[in-house]
Amino acid sequence: MRKVLMVVLACFSLQGVALERKELSAVSINEITADTQAQFEGAGDSHVAFSWWVPYEYWKSVLTRDPNITQAMKKQMLSVLIDYSVIAVVQADISPLGAFNFYSREEMTKSMRVTYTAAGAEEVILKPDLNVDQEMQLLMAQFGPILKAAMGQMGANFHFYIYRDVDGKGKRLLDPYATGNLEVTVKTREGIPLNASFDTPLNSLFVPRVCPNGELAHVSWNYCPWSGKKL
Repeated sequence: MRKVLMVVLACFSLQGVALERKELSAVSINEITADTQAQFEGAGDSHVAFSWWVPYEYWKSVLTRDPNITQAMKKQMLSVLIDYSVIAVVQADISPLGAFNFYSREEMTKSMRVTYTAAGAEEVILKPDLNVDQEMQLLMAQFGPILKAAMGQMGANFHFYIYRDVDGKGKRLLDPYATGNLEVTVKTREGIPLNASFDTPLNSLFVPRVCPNGELAHVSWNYCPWSGKKL
Protein backbone atom coordinates (compact mmCIF):
# COMPACT_ATOMS: atom_id res chain seq x y z
CA MET A 1 0.00 0.00 0.00
CA ARG A 2 2.84 2.40 0.85
CA LYS A 3 4.44 1.94 -2.57
CA VAL A 4 1.07 2.52 -4.28
CA LEU A 5 0.63 5.77 -2.39
CA MET A 6 4.11 6.89 -3.43
CA VAL A 7 3.22 6.32 -7.10
CA VAL A 8 0.06 8.40 -6.64
CA LEU A 9 2.09 11.18 -5.03
CA ALA A 10 4.51 11.09 -7.92
CA CYS A 11 1.64 11.48 -10.39
CA PHE A 12 0.32 14.52 -8.52
CA SER A 13 3.68 16.13 -7.87
CA LEU A 14 3.66 19.34 -5.84
CA GLN A 15 6.34 20.91 -8.00
CA GLY A 16 3.75 22.69 -10.11
CA VAL A 17 1.81 23.96 -7.10
CA ALA A 18 2.55 27.38 -5.66
CA LEU A 19 3.70 26.57 -2.14
CA GLU A 20 5.28 29.18 0.07
CA ARG A 21 7.92 28.06 2.55
CA LYS A 22 7.82 29.54 6.02
CA GLU A 23 10.84 31.28 7.45
CA LEU A 24 12.28 28.72 9.84
CA SER A 25 12.14 31.24 12.65
CA ALA A 26 8.34 31.32 12.14
CA VAL A 27 7.83 27.54 12.08
CA SER A 28 5.83 26.30 15.08
CA ILE A 29 8.06 24.10 17.24
CA ASN A 30 5.02 22.11 18.34
CA GLU A 31 3.92 21.53 14.74
CA ILE A 32 7.30 20.47 13.37
CA THR A 33 7.78 18.21 16.41
CA ALA A 34 4.41 16.57 15.71
CA ASP A 35 5.34 16.16 12.03
CA THR A 36 8.61 14.42 12.87
CA GLN A 37 7.55 12.14 15.72
CA ALA A 38 5.72 8.84 15.24
CA GLN A 39 4.66 5.91 17.36
CA PHE A 40 5.55 2.51 15.95
CA GLU A 41 2.47 0.63 14.76
CA GLY A 42 1.64 -2.85 15.98
CA ALA A 43 3.26 -2.56 19.41
CA GLY A 44 0.23 -3.57 21.49
CA ASP A 45 -0.54 -2.73 25.10
CA SER A 46 2.56 -4.45 26.53
CA HIS A 47 5.03 -2.58 24.36
CA VAL A 48 5.89 1.03 23.51
CA ALA A 49 8.15 2.41 20.79
CA PHE A 50 8.62 5.92 19.40
CA SER A 51 10.75 7.40 16.64
CA TRP A 52 11.78 11.00 16.12
CA TRP A 53 13.29 12.15 12.84
CA VAL A 54 15.22 15.37 13.45
CA PRO A 55 16.16 17.12 10.19
CA TYR A 56 18.37 20.20 9.98
CA GLU A 57 15.30 22.44 9.68
CA TYR A 58 14.21 21.49 13.19
CA TRP A 59 17.53 22.53 14.70
CA LYS A 60 17.58 25.80 12.80
CA SER A 61 14.00 26.62 13.76
CA VAL A 62 14.81 26.11 17.44
CA LEU A 63 18.19 27.78 17.47
CA THR A 64 17.25 30.92 15.55
CA ARG A 65 14.85 32.00 18.29
CA ASP A 66 16.89 30.96 21.34
CA PRO A 67 18.01 34.17 23.11
CA ASN A 68 20.46 32.30 25.34
CA ILE A 69 22.81 31.35 22.51
CA THR A 70 25.07 33.88 20.82
CA GLN A 71 24.85 34.41 17.06
CA ALA A 72 28.41 33.12 16.69
CA MET A 73 27.56 29.93 18.56
CA LYS A 74 24.35 29.42 16.53
CA LYS A 75 26.30 29.78 13.31
CA GLN A 76 28.89 27.26 14.49
CA MET A 77 26.29 24.72 15.61
CA LEU A 78 24.27 25.01 12.40
CA SER A 79 27.39 24.60 10.28
CA VAL A 80 27.84 21.20 11.94
CA LEU A 81 24.19 20.12 11.90
CA ILE A 82 23.52 20.99 8.25
CA ASP A 83 25.17 17.84 6.93
CA TYR A 84 23.13 15.41 9.05
CA SER A 85 19.70 14.02 9.85
CA VAL A 86 19.15 12.32 13.20
CA ILE A 87 16.75 9.50 13.97
CA ALA A 88 16.09 8.99 17.68
CA VAL A 89 14.34 5.79 18.77
CA VAL A 90 13.11 4.48 22.13
CA GLN A 91 11.56 1.07 22.74
CA ALA A 92 10.41 -0.78 25.86
CA ASP A 93 8.42 -3.79 27.00
CA ILE A 94 5.82 -2.99 29.66
CA SER A 95 5.24 -5.44 32.52
CA PRO A 96 1.74 -6.26 33.82
CA LEU A 97 2.47 -3.89 36.72
CA GLY A 98 3.49 -1.07 34.39
CA ALA A 99 7.28 -1.27 34.69
CA PHE A 100 9.26 -0.29 31.57
CA ASN A 101 12.03 -2.62 30.39
CA PHE A 102 13.88 -0.44 27.90
CA TYR A 103 15.80 -1.83 24.93
CA SER A 104 19.55 -1.28 24.79
CA ARG A 105 21.23 0.40 21.83
CA GLU A 106 22.73 -2.95 20.87
CA GLU A 107 19.27 -4.59 20.76
CA MET A 108 17.80 -1.81 18.66
CA THR A 109 20.73 -1.61 16.25
CA LYS A 110 20.39 -5.31 15.41
CA SER A 111 16.79 -5.00 14.24
CA MET A 112 16.52 -1.39 13.05
CA ARG A 113 16.02 -0.71 9.35
CA VAL A 114 15.64 2.75 7.80
CA THR A 115 14.49 3.38 4.24
CA TYR A 116 13.61 6.43 2.17
CA THR A 117 11.54 6.49 -1.00
CA ALA A 118 11.47 9.68 -3.06
CA ALA A 119 8.47 10.23 -5.34
CA GLY A 120 8.94 8.23 -8.52
CA ALA A 121 12.13 6.58 -7.24
CA GLU A 122 13.07 3.23 -5.78
CA GLU A 123 13.38 2.58 -2.06
CA VAL A 124 16.83 3.30 -0.65
CA ILE A 125 18.18 1.65 2.50
CA LEU A 126 19.93 4.18 4.75
CA LYS A 127 22.85 3.32 7.01
CA PRO A 128 24.04 5.37 10.01
CA ASP A 129 27.24 7.32 9.49
CA LEU A 130 30.04 5.50 11.31
CA ASN A 131 32.49 8.39 10.86
CA VAL A 132 30.54 11.25 12.40
CA ASP A 133 32.43 14.48 13.00
CA GLN A 134 33.52 14.93 16.60
CA GLU A 135 31.60 18.21 16.87
CA MET A 136 28.38 16.44 15.86
CA GLN A 137 29.02 13.76 18.45
CA LEU A 138 29.43 16.44 21.11
CA LEU A 139 26.17 18.13 20.13
CA MET A 140 24.27 14.84 20.35
CA ALA A 141 25.83 14.11 23.74
CA GLN A 142 24.27 17.35 24.99
CA PHE A 143 20.87 16.52 23.52
CA GLY A 144 20.43 13.35 25.59
CA PRO A 145 20.27 15.09 28.99
CA ILE A 146 17.78 17.61 27.58
CA LEU A 147 15.40 14.79 26.62
CA LYS A 148 15.86 13.16 30.02
CA ALA A 149 14.95 16.42 31.76
CA ALA A 150 11.85 16.77 29.56
CA MET A 151 10.66 13.15 29.46
CA GLY A 152 12.26 11.35 32.40
CA GLN A 153 13.35 7.75 31.85
CA MET A 154 11.65 7.65 28.45
CA GLY A 155 13.84 10.53 27.29
CA ALA A 156 16.94 9.04 28.90
CA ASN A 157 16.54 5.84 26.87
CA PHE A 158 16.33 7.38 23.40
CA HIS A 159 19.08 6.11 21.12
CA PHE A 160 20.41 8.51 18.48
CA TYR A 161 21.38 7.37 15.00
CA ILE A 162 23.12 9.93 12.82
CA TYR A 163 22.76 9.86 9.04
CA ARG A 164 24.75 11.94 6.59
CA ASP A 165 22.18 14.02 4.73
CA VAL A 166 24.11 14.97 1.61
CA ASP A 167 25.69 12.80 -1.06
CA GLY A 168 29.08 13.25 -2.67
CA LYS A 169 27.67 15.90 -5.02
CA GLY A 170 26.09 17.91 -2.20
CA LYS A 171 22.53 16.75 -3.00
CA ARG A 172 20.08 16.49 -0.10
CA LEU A 173 19.16 12.90 0.74
CA LEU A 174 16.31 13.38 3.26
CA ASP A 175 14.63 16.55 2.06
CA PRO A 176 11.64 17.56 4.24
CA TYR A 177 10.46 19.90 1.45
CA ALA A 178 10.29 17.17 -1.22
CA THR A 179 7.68 14.46 -1.77
CA GLY A 180 8.76 11.17 -0.26
CA ASN A 181 8.47 8.73 2.60
CA LEU A 182 10.88 7.88 5.41
CA GLU A 183 10.21 4.58 7.16
CA VAL A 184 11.81 3.19 10.32
CA THR A 185 11.36 -0.48 11.25
CA VAL A 186 12.35 -2.16 14.52
CA LYS A 187 11.49 -5.52 16.10
CA THR A 188 10.31 -6.58 19.51
CA ARG A 189 12.30 -9.12 21.50
CA GLU A 190 9.85 -11.72 20.15
CA GLY A 191 10.76 -10.73 16.58
CA ILE A 192 7.56 -8.84 15.74
CA PRO A 193 8.31 -6.01 13.25
CA LEU A 194 7.05 -2.50 14.08
CA ASN A 195 6.89 0.41 11.64
CA ALA A 196 7.00 4.19 11.98
CA SER A 197 6.52 6.33 8.89
CA PHE A 198 7.10 9.99 7.98
CA ASP A 199 5.63 11.48 4.82
CA THR A 200 7.21 14.53 3.23
CA PRO A 201 6.92 17.38 2.54
CA LEU A 202 6.38 18.39 6.16
CA ASN A 203 3.23 20.46 6.50
CA SER A 204 4.71 22.62 9.29
CA LEU A 205 7.37 24.06 6.97
CA PHE A 206 4.89 25.77 4.63
CA VAL A 207 2.53 28.71 4.80
CA PRO A 208 -0.90 27.02 4.86
CA ARG A 209 -3.26 27.51 1.93
CA VAL A 210 -6.93 28.08 2.68
CA CYS A 211 -9.86 26.13 1.24
CA PRO A 212 -12.99 28.05 0.14
CA ASN A 213 -14.71 27.05 3.39
CA GLY A 214 -11.91 28.60 5.45
CA GLU A 215 -10.27 25.32 6.48
CA LEU A 216 -6.49 25.11 6.22
CA ALA A 217 -5.23 22.82 3.47
CA HIS A 218 -2.49 20.30 4.14
CA VAL A 219 0.65 20.79 2.07
CA SER A 220 0.11 17.46 0.29
CA TRP A 221 -3.33 18.41 -1.01
CA ASN A 222 -3.77 19.55 -4.60
CA TYR A 223 -7.54 19.80 -4.23
CA CYS A 224 -9.77 20.95 -1.40
CA PRO A 225 -11.46 17.80 0.02
CA TRP A 226 -14.63 19.70 0.91
CA SER A 227 -15.26 21.50 -2.39
CA GLY A 228 -13.12 19.53 -4.82
CA LYS A 229 -11.61 22.79 -6.10
CA LYS A 230 -7.97 22.91 -7.14
CA LEU A 231 -5.76 24.68 -4.63
